[in-house]
Amino acid sequence: MKVTLFATVILATILASAANVKEAREPMPVRGCPDKKQTIILARGISGGRDHFYATDFSEFSDPVVVRDTSRDAGRVFPSDATDFINTTPLNRYYSSEVDDHYYSTTRTDATISIHGTTYDLEGPEAYVLTDLGYQSCIKAGVNVKPFIRFYSSAKKDHLYSTDRNEGRLAGYEWEGVSGYIFA
Repeated sequence: MKVTLFATVILATILASAANVKEAREPMPVRGCPDKKQTIILARGISGGRDHFYATDFSEFSDPVVVRDTSRDAGRVFPSDATDFINTTPLNRYYSSEVDDHYYSTTRTDATISIHGTTYDLEGPEAYVLTDLGYQSCIKAGVNVKPFIRFYSSAKKDHLYSTDRNEGRLAGYEWEGVSGYIFA
C-alpha cells in the first residue's frame, strides 16, 4: 500500500510538471505587427539607365533620368516621418556620385560610409521597415511580409534590392543580406 501511495504521489507530480511545461510552451499572443493600412508604396526605378533606385516620394521619378518600374515596386513601407510604429527601423538612403549608385541600410547611420571601396553620403531615411522582431510578429499574425534583400554587382557597381530571392542572382548580382522587412 505504501508503494502504491508513493507511486501515485510521484505520478501526480510528473503530470503536474508536464502540465506546467505544456502551459509554458503555448504560443505567446501576437504583438508588435504594425498596421499595414498605415504603409505607403516603396517604388522602384532605374536612374541613369543602371542604378536601381527606390523612393516613397513619386516626384523623385519626375526627372527624365529616373524611370519608375511600376511592374516592380518593392512593396509597402512606413513613411520616413512615421517614427512611432512598433518594431520598425529607418531604412537610410545613401548615394555615391563616384559610381552613381544608391545604397539602403537599416544598420548604418553615419553621414559618410565606405562600401566596396566607394564613398556614399547619407541622404536621409527613405522609409521605415520592419525589424526582425516585427517580421516575426507579422508572420505569426499571418501577415504577408518579406525580406528586402540586398544584392551587389561589382561589374556594374550597383546595388539591387528585391523581395525575390532569385532576382539578383539571375541578373548576375551577389547576395549581400537582408536590409529589413517590408509588406508584400
